[in-house]
Amino acid sequence: MFAYATCMWLRHCDLAGEVMGSACSETINFVVHHGTCFRSDIGSLECGRLSGTDDEYGRNPILFNTSGPVRRCPTGNPAKQVGTFVSKRTRSAGCMITNDANYDPYAEVHVPAYCAVPTDFMPGCLLPAGLNFNPSARQSAECRYPTIGCTDPTAVNFNSRATISATPSWYGHLACIASRPGCTVAPDPYSGVAPTTPGYRSGFYGSAASGSGGVAYGKVAYVNASVINWDPTANVLQNCQVAVEGCMDPSARNYDPNATINTNTWCVPRVVGCMVPDEAHAGASYRNPQNVSIYPHIIPHKPDEPTLSFNLSVTQHEPSMCGSARYGCTDSTAINYDPLATVQTTCYSFRLGCLNPAAVNFGCPSNDFDSNCTLPNSERVTSHSSIICKWTVSLSPSPPPPAPVPAGVDVISQVQFRTDVADTLGNVLASEPDYQQAFVTWMNCPGGCPVGDVEFVATQLGSRRLQTGASVNPASIVNIFMSITLSSAAAATTAQNNLISSVGNTATSLEAALAAAGVPVSVLTAPTIGINTTYVPRTSTSSSSSGSSGVDASVLIGAIVGGVCALLILAAIALFYFRRKSSKVGKVRLGARWAQVMPRGTA
Repeated sequence: MFAYATCMWLRHCDLAGEVMGSACSETINFVVHHGTCFRSDIGSLECGRLSGTDDEYGRNPILFNTSGPVRRCPTGNPAKQVGTFVSKRTRSAGCMITNDANYDPYAEVHVPAYCAVPTDFMPGCLLPAGLNFNPSARQSAECRYPTIGCTDPTAVNFNSRATISATPSWYGHLACIASRPGCTVAPDPYSGVAPTTPGYRSGFYGSAASGSGGVAYGKVAYVNASVINWDPTANVLQNCQVAVEGCMDPSARNYDPNATINTNTWCVPRVVGCMVPDEAHAGASYRNPQNVSIYPHIIPHKPDEPTLSFNLSVTQHEPSMCGSARYGCTDSTAINYDPLATVQTTCYSFRLGCLNPAAVNFGCPSNDFDSNCTLPNSERVTSHSSIICKWTVSLSPSPPPPAPVPAGVDVISQVQFRTDVADTLGNVLASEPDYQQAFVTWMNCPGGCPVGDVEFVATQLGSRRLQTGASVNPASIVNIFMSITLSSAAAATTAQNNLISSVGNTATSLEAALAAAGVPVSVLTAPTIGINTTYVPRTSTSSSSSGSSGVDASVLIGAIVGGVCALLILAAIALFYFRRKSSKVGKVRLGARWAQVMPRGTA
């Protein structure tokens, strides 16, 4: 792979700093010629430039203009004095694709990497010594030379580049070896491995377990076979069957369909039963807070025992064979009743109270309390009622003294009583006579208080329906209002004082008074007791009054008539409003009582 080059000598490269490849120049016949420093055939550093090239056959001469780009002379050119000198050179490499941006018209050997778009161009063997030498090739490719080896494609040591077949007597180590497929893995898992190799014979299997709570599996060295079909004559690895240790008995509990060898007693007999450990075999973290069963006919052992039928010999778990305990409330009337419970725990009954943590009486069943309540489970509040909550313990200011009675009017005094109870509206209405009788008994009115004069109003403020398990526990909050009109302010004051003395000023004291009167009910709020005073103009009995007195009477009568009309108009509006809301609010006049049903939140 060579060609020829013609070098034009310019001068010796003997200036300071000049080395091979340095630019140099010389003026000849008043013309400046540029070149580069190169090594001559004797190793001297000369200045020259390439003036022409030719191929190895001398059939493609090319001359370079001295005013064109400088091309260096090849190393070893004999140019050492004035003149032009011819010498061999290596072929010029470049991109020979004519339409490529990097095309080099002087390139003689194509190198795809020199192209802007790497592309092959006439590849072939460029070396004449190669068996596949191609004189027309322009890109270097693989050259094949005489090679001794196995030329049989079926042999295990076939050499695709071999051109001369070896024989057992001639280059025997390169002779063909017949193929023998089979398992070439030795049965010893550490065959051919040096004992000093890290992890040498470190394989193991677990053994000596005694079940839950027993000792841990111990490590036993495993030294058995790694394959089960080793063929010492095979030289091509094929179809090895890995040795998979395991139980190969289909009737065993731990039968392994993938097992291929059973060198130990791996099989475990199938014994069906409960595998949940009992207390004796439970882990160290297990604790038994209750040691005596309160329902021995259901749980004959300790109620919190995890199981009743654990058996160490069991190898297959069957949940239906375990007698486990379930904790919960077994009282069907409780709000947390659990029909699946087998061990009795705490049961909670329906009990109204305040459950707002911001209230003063949080957790209390009435507003009698001035601090949070911590009650036994049997008395704990389970349902919230906002009307029971108390938000302050500061005392209300004393009421102002009554205004003096104006002249010419009569005073009507009405004693009023109000409280909230936990009951249904139907129960309260059914007990109306009892409430009325208790009311007049407590007041002990001077001269007597007829029960028939007591106005009774029951208003259902809201209701809740609590459903737990199979039981449904309904409850309501009913506001009770009772009043009676007495003949004088003094009589009303006496009745009020007697009423306060009889029922007290707390929900607890009122509840006790009602129970004593034969009305057992849960009282939620302290009673509100007061006197409502109404001033009514006194009717005039003299027709001889002065003109001004007549005017006053006329004005008074007109005011009364106007007030009555206004009340009738308001009553008509209210009747129209309540009829439109009849789907939400019902009100029925029952003799001297009102029964009112209001949606929760409207009171």
